[in-house]
Amino acid sequence: SSGINAEYGGALVSNPTDYEELVLPGTGSLPLWLEGSLIRTGPGMFEHGGRSVNGVTDGLAKVHAWKISGGNVTYTGKMVRSGLYNKTIQDNYYAPFPVMGDVHPEFSFYEKIKILMGGMTYYDNTNIAVWDLDKGHTVTMSTESPMMNQVDRDTLGMVRSYPSPALKDLGMAMFSASHISSHPTDGTNFNYILHMDMSFHPNPRYSFYQYISSE
Repeated sequence: SSGINAEYGGALVSNPTDYEELVLPGTGSLPLWLEGSLIRTGPGMFEHGGRSVNGVTDGLAKVHAWKISGGNVTYTGKMVRSGLYNKTIQDNYYAPFPVMGDVHPEFSFYEKIKILMGGMTYYDNTNIAVWDLDKGHTVTMSTESPMMNQVDRDTLGMVRSYPSPALKDLGMAMFSASHISSHPTDGTNFNYILHMDMSFHPNPRYSFYQYISSE
């Protein structure tokens, strides 16, 4: 990781440790009426078991929450227990998945075939954006694939990993927007999936769908 860290001026530093409601020190005071949470996702681990990546969107996802209550600020941070993360920990080696940057050492030919044939197992590294898709009960994290992960809003514990709602009707889906679009008045959420067939003459098409809350 030192080589990667030096390459990007110290910006890409792994911190896979989980933290639970750490009280953050500070100067001054916050008004007691100020309460709320700021939740974000991003890369938390760039190497494991002798393999490393150097792309910001390739680091394994970690979700962070800063909570303000009673004049105090606490921090909770947890690695997202995605299929990719679990596979990496199980094998003690950075699992193969589609990357934007460089991999050291590179994926073998066999690993590249596994990425193509492994379905959505290797596409759930949701380290780009967070969304409130079910009226405040959980936090949904997305990336540029049809897979999403949900965590508990308070504990950041994993709730479920699931494909975009339209995926079951589309067969081989390759990409989806990481930034979901919300209707400006009623809050309805929309996204798209890029579908590719595996014939000798691929015919790409976009399918748009509406996300409907479980409530």
